[in-house]
Amino acid sequence: MSDSGFVLRRRHLALPESTVSLTEITARADRTPRFELFRLLVRLLVDRDGMVLLSGPVDWRELRERHPDAARWHEASRPADLANSLGPRFSCVRLDDLFRDAHEDFVTVDEHGVVVTRAQRLRRLPSGRPLFIRFPAHFPLVIGSDEAIARLVPAELSPNVHRARDTRVDYAAFHHLWHGPPPAAYFGVDNLLRAQEEWNTLFLACGIGKTLGRRHAKAVLNGDGRDFSGTLLDDATPVDGEHAITLVPEPADAQCAADIAPFLPAMNRARWLSFRAGYLYRRPAGLGVLDLMEHGDATGWAQAARDDDWAAARALADAQLADGPPDPRLTGAWDRIARQALVDPPTIREDELALNVARALALTGRDDEAAALCRRVVTERTARLGADHPDTRDAASLTGGDAPRPKRRWWRL
Repeated sequence: MSDSGFVLRRRHLALPESTVSLTEITARADRTPRFELFRLLVRLLVDRDGMVLLSGPVDWRELRERHPDAARWHEASRPADLANSLGPRFSCVRLDDLFRDAHEDFVTVDEHGVVVTRAQRLRRLPSGRPLFIRFPAHFPLVIGSDEAIARLVPAELSPNVHRARDTRVDYAAFHHLWHGPPPAAYFGVDNLLRAQEEWNTLFLACGIGKTLGRRHAKAVLNGDGRDFSGTLLDDATPVDGEHAITLVPEPADAQCAADIAPFLPAMNRARWLSFRAGYLYRRPAGLGVLDLMEHGDATGWAQAARDDDWAAARALADAQLADGPPDPRLTGAWDRIARQALVDPPTIREDELALNVARALALTGRDDEAAALCRRVVTERTARLGADHPDTRDAASLTGGDAPRPKRRWWRL
């Protein structure tokens, strides 16, 4: 397998109560293997042998090409990151955790790389110090299915097993977030004035949506981080950024949706609409994630219906129905597709939300705050749409001035 960029060796791992056979995968120093090839090898070997031993981290070419300036690309082979990159059926555990009480016996080897037991050590190396293999902090790493790793790891070490996050979430339970009154029922000036204590919460939800959208666009999952701080039009800042999961491949819609799911129980419809606006602002290509959550769409039929390609929408819905257990939402959607009547949930843009709050601020006498918020919207729309765009000039009119115009140059190119 050297042409693949990996070297494979058969290993027999001597545990306190049994011996486990597995395949060791080592990346060649002169090759940068593709992650998809690695994932294919791992799946084949796990299906055959049950487990794989990854000797050390790998510099994944895809991640380095996608983010050449990012400092996190080398973290993608950490246990939690690697498990999630491989897919939801995989788990990882460090050998250090398996050999916690007999760690020295494992890492002590002779000149041929053969493990030297404590009884053999003085006989084979009487005058010299034992040799050590020094691995990076998270390696060697045993990779396998959830069932195989569960049989390997003692119950008391189960917290040290790194499992891919489960992407099976019942989004139908949050029907009250996807369907309901349009945004005007929550973000009209009169409604905002009645719910002033909710403003910061709405902006924070929008900011969290921006943060998760930006992370998902960079193939990073939020992980278990739940505490954020943020105000106005800013992205929310994670209070603890240690939970982020760097993926080698682009995240699947199901992975992104599962990353959002822990926030849903604390949301009402207004907060969801705010979150949705922020998420799509930072990741316009993430509409498939929202389709999965709001429509139950896993094959792209909602986007096909959105494009008025009803034949393709019906074929994709049929494919999803045939692929798994029936989803009541999909059954209802299939009927609407047949009648060409699929309707998207209403939405609002994050800058529209900001302008409505600015109007409400002005009505409460907080003119300076309202003007500052409007100026930020004008600046954002000027960069995105241009100074002469009607939406930009509409926002500028609220500040009592005109939208900024680009400076004219007196020279010609």
